[in-house]
Amino acid sequence: MSEFENIIVRATPGGATVRLKDVARVELGSKDYEFIGRVNGKQATLAGIFLQPGANALDVADQCNAVMENLAKRFPEGLVYTNVYDTTRFVKVSIREVVKTLAEAMALVFLVVFVFLQNWRATLIPFAAVPVSLIGTFAGLHLVGYSINTLTLFGMVLSIGIVVDDAIVVLENIERIMHEQHKDAREAAIQAMHEVTGPVVAIVLTLCAVFVPIAFLGGLTGELYRQFAVTISIAVVISGFVALTLTPSLCVLILKRRHRPPGAFFRWFNHWFLRVTGRYTDGVGWMLRRGAVGMVLFVVMVAGATWLWRHTPTSLVPDEDTGYYIGAVFLPDGATLERTDAVVKKVSEAMLSNPANQYAVAFTGLDFLGGGSATARPPSSPRTSTGRPARRIHATAGGRVLHEDRRHQGGTGTGLRPAADFRAGECRGLRVLPAEPR
Repeated sequence: MSEFENIIVRATPGGATVRLKDVARVELGSKDYEFIGRVNGKQATLAGIFLQPGANALDVADQCNAVMENLAKRFPEGLVYTNVYDTTRFVKVSIREVVKTLAEAMALVFLVVFVFLQNWRATLIPFAAVPVSLIGTFAGLHLVGYSINTLTLFGMVLSIGIVVDDAIVVLENIERIMHEQHKDAREAAIQAMHEVTGPVVAIVLTLCAVFVPIAFLGGLTGELYRQFAVTISIAVVISGFVALTLTPSLCVLILKRRHRPPGAFFRWFNHWFLRVTGRYTDGVGWMLRRGAVGMVLFVVMVAGATWLWRHTPTSLVPDEDTGYYIGAVFLPDGATLERTDAVVKKVSEAMLSNPANQYAVAFTGLDFLGGGSATARPPSSPRTSTGRPARRIHATAGGRVLHEDRRHQGGTGTGLRPAADFRAGECRGLRVLPAEPR
């Protein structure tokens, strides 16, 4: 600060100088005094990073953290920085959960195919076809300019069952021809492709007819579901191509004509499955002989679906625990900044009284549709570390804030709402109107 004090504002030919400290008081101050920022009740300088259109949130977050770690090495003693509000934390947890689900789906595909085909060689074929289809889907997403995010990964998880279905149709038919007609793998593959090429193409076209129109939806709903629909459509097309080319080639290379007798477990499974199949066949035959009963059941199901459609609550996006909530503090017109700050301190104390909250960030003097926000402790999944959803934490803190609020004279109001996912403008929660002075 002494360098600023010694700035020369005037010099005479005789050598006399007038410095800034001679005509003014020099001190460290704020750019303006109409805003107060606090973190956990302590004064802080709050800085926000906003993404430009098309920017990758995870990359920006990593770069910002790297820059702050580098700058922190030159901070003066006693000055620290904290990342109190990181929206990418929930994104990372969501992506990790989707990847975990992806691996579980692959394992279930392997298990189901092995149990029903009872041939480890045959099991390798769909298990190899699925990664090829998924890699092709990633390439297709890159070509259309989409990134790997929660929507595309969710579509990828759902498409696993679709992409493996085409391969299983081809594989099962080749396996059946080899077993029943005693042909080698090459002859069985040629005959099978003559039989199932049409059905596989029909499956691909039917699924595309279902999902492609979703990509042309307009408005916010279209923006949310377009990537999901495009992901599944690309996966379906590639899986059909793989089923017609790669799958029969793998069958010729891997499958062998000779079959070993099934083990004890598979003998029991085959016996049980035959019994279930027989009962199902008997049930279908019974229903076909009583068409009126089938029509009545069909009408009842349609009526039930219609009733559920009309009475099930609707929303743009489902509520999710993103690990933070926002509280708004309203004071009467003309209230001073000091008075507002006193109320905000009480709100922060109420938020921090809950041990599940890690940070309480307060913006005093800023109309941000919220006077403060609380961030829950980092979760390992989209729930708080204590196992309680953010909605319960939000409701508990809301009661404390309302109690503290009524103690202040002049009437204030406090509103709490959990943040809506996708930044879609959806807000829910409690809003308390200013009380009349007593």
